[in-house]
Amino acid sequence: MVKQYLLDTHSFLWAVTAGREERLSEPALSAILDEEAELYLSAASLYEIAYKYKRGKLNEYEKAVLQYEDNMLQLGAKELPITSAHAYAAGVMDWEHGDPFDRILAAQSAVEGYALITKDAVFDQAPGVNALWS
Repeated sequence: MVKQYLLDTHSFLWAVTAGREERLSEPALSAILDEEAELYLSAASLYEIAYKYKRGKLNEYEKAVLQYEDNMLQLGAKELPITSAHAYAAGVMDWEHGDPFDRILAAQSAVEGYALITKDAVFDQAPGVNALWS
């Protein structure tokens, strides 16, 4: 069975920048480097990255932001579009977390059955999400 992973936005940024061995957990890095695994990156992550970069919050990741697609391909990741099923699941999800980026990622993880590579413990409370970090 093929292992399938959805990268949280910070996991993607850390995976494509220097120092990833120090920032990513061993299980997260192993999953990302596993050549037999399928990696996915949500279109929501590009929106989050561009939005935060435009507001000066991701200046240290300028190259990762401006070369998003190249970095995604270099990781061997595929883009995961936001479908109506994802949007609906995010909207009705029984989860008190209000961050729209996180809600879309959680919904995509749950709907697609992909483990979510994230350091953010808030996803432990999201129904149907299998978070991978430690």
